[in-house]
Amino acid sequence: MKIFIVLAFPFLFLNPSSNSEQMLREKLTKDGFTFLEIKNSDVGIVNCQTKQKVALDPNSQTHFYAKSKKDKPEGYYPDFSVTILKFKDLKTASRNFEKAKMGMKSDREFCNGKGPNKLALNNNEILYFRTRAEMFRKYTDKYGDYITNSR
Repeated sequence: MKIFIVLAFPFLFLNPSSNSEQMLREKLTKDGFTFLEIKNSDVGIVNCQTKQKVALDPNSQTHFYAKSKKDKPEGYYPDFSVTILKFKDLKTASRNFEKAKMGMKSDREFCNGKGPNKLALNNNEILYFRTRAEMFRKYTDKYGDYITNSR
C-alpha cells in the first residue's frame, strides 16, 4: 500500500524507479525501513554566493521518505527523505554534482538548511539525503556512501 503526502506545491508525477532508487529501497527494506512516497515540486540545491541552482527538470525528480521500524536510540526512529535527481548522462550529472557540493558548502553550510544533508552520485543520478536531526546523520552518510560505492 502506498501512502502519499501532498504538500502545497504543484504535483509531480513520479518517474519509474531508477537503478539507484531500486538498490537503495532494497537495502533500506533489508535494514528495517518503511517508505512514504512524496509528491513534491522543484527540490534543488542553491549556491548562496552565486545564487545559482543546480539545473533540474522537475519531472526528473523522485522523492520519498524513509523511516526505521526500529528505535535507535531507544524511543527515536531514524528517518530521512531522499530526492533522486536524474540527468541525461554521467557527464551532466557529474557537473551538477560539483555545483551541488559547492552549494551545500556555501554560506557556512546553512544555505540549503542547517540539517545534516548528504549528496551521492551514481551514474546519471544525484541522490540528496536530508534529515532534521543531527543524531541521524550517520544514516544519511551510511546510505549515501552505499549508493556512491555501488557505481
